[in-house]
Amino acid sequence: MKKTLKPAEREEAAYYSDFTGKPLCEFGAEASLIMNFSYGSKYDGSAFTLHLSDEDAEEILNIISSKLTEEAKKEIQTNMQQLDVQYDDAMDSRAWGECDFLHNNREVYKKLLNLE
Repeated sequence: MKKTLKPAEREEAAYYSDFTGKPLCEFGAEASLIMNFSYGSKYDGSAFTLHLSDEDAEEILNIISSKLTEEAKKEIQTNMQQLDVQYDDAMDSRAWGECDFLHNNREVYKKLLNLE
């Protein structure tokens, strides 16, 4: 038999940018940067998450964009072509939510390739 000795309390939380300390959206972090370190890394097995605003994420995307090799850029372009096909399929099936996600994913790729 279960006897509740103390009822659960609803948690309240607020997110703040790990870069600026400014409060983030009421629904949580606008962007999260997750880094996992794998075998061979001097940080093997370590992981961390940063909560960021869209502005903070733009800075990270700019850094990533500036460091991409030509081979990585070609792979992103291939991924964009696949997204276009998936987007057309989602449009045909009227999956509007998926269309939004695919469009946003394509926008990130465009940002990485400096196509905006």
